[in-house]
Amino acid sequence: MAERRGEIAGSAQLILVPGTVLLHPEEGVFDAMLSGWTAQMRRHLNWLHSAVGDRLADRIVITTGEFAYRRKDGVAVIPLALLGP
Repeated sequence: MAERRGEIAGSAQLILVPGTVLLHPEEGVFDAMLSGWTAQMRRHLNWLHSAVGDRLADRIVITTGEFAYRRKDGVAVIPLALLGP
């Protein structure tokens, strides 16, 4: 998504549609914040990978979710609970 002038990349304002009234604003804003955070995280991890190349063993994100998986961009998503007691 293209950045709007004066707004921080990954902010919820870039995800929410201007002028839309949300039925559950807290959920809508939270989802937009999460999407924005994910975009920032992806950008930073991809930058790190391009900066250090093969010296970077893997790109992972620790979550509170239940399942581990690897995203299409190669980032591993690992629940904290799977890392030990």
